[in-house]
Amino acid sequence: MHMNFRPFVITIALVGFGTIRGLAKLSTADQAAVDAYRKTDYSGCTRFGTMSLVETYRAWVDFQRRFPGRYAAGAKKETDVVIEHLTVSMCACGDLVSVENELQRFLRTFPTSSARAKVAQRLQALRARRSDIRASCVSG
Repeated sequence: MHMNFRPFVITIALVGFGTIRGLAKLSTADQAAVDAYRKTDYSGCTRFGTMSLVETYRAWVDFQRRFPGRYAAGAKKETDVVIEHLTVSMCACGDLVSVENELQRFLRTFPTSSARAKVAQRLQALRARRSDIRASCVSG
């Protein structure tokens, strides 16, 4: 699986100073957008448990709420990247407890999210030991 990571600098530069602070950390090339740690030039593991996936999703949802209709496609693309990590990523940088914690936090923080069912299903599979997520994995 290949996830395309990229900074979202143009939108941040256009929305104003107040929003720049909240979203700037999401846009630095050093962080490779969201929370994936590249282990090769085409793949990497996902850092679950730091809650930055949840916080990244929150930042973009807040952005969409604060600026309805402005840069909607780009903001949606960013939230979709987070949801992809939460529901599809098979390579966790850390242990499965960190994955469980991040998934639980998402469900508690965003009870009305359209992604709730997918995240809950993933959490249930993880708890039932039927998950496809590899812990402390080396991708590639």
